[in-house]
Amino acid sequence: MNAVIIFDVSDRRVEIIESMKNLGYSITWINPGTNILYNLPSNVVWKPNAELNTALNELKNVISILHRADSPIELLRCIILNSTPWDGIGGTQL
Repeated sequence: MNAVIIFDVSDRRVEIIESMKNLGYSITWINPGTNILYNLPSNVVWKPNAELNTALNELKNVISILHRADSPIELLRCIILNSTPWDGIGGTQL
């Protein structure tokens, strides 16, 4: 299954996304049927062939690694969904 993570954090969202990308997550996907590139919203990452509970654990672990006393990060809200089937609008990257 493909795991899509939608999340809000108190700080350092860009660093979290970069760290998630290092774990195989992406901020875009290509529709294989149309070759259209889909740019996801700025608080969404996805990973192919990932279990939902694994995705949550990876997000929490990234936050834990980046969290510092002088720059704390709080996971404010999060939902993880299976991404198939899906539909959308390609949009532009922010």
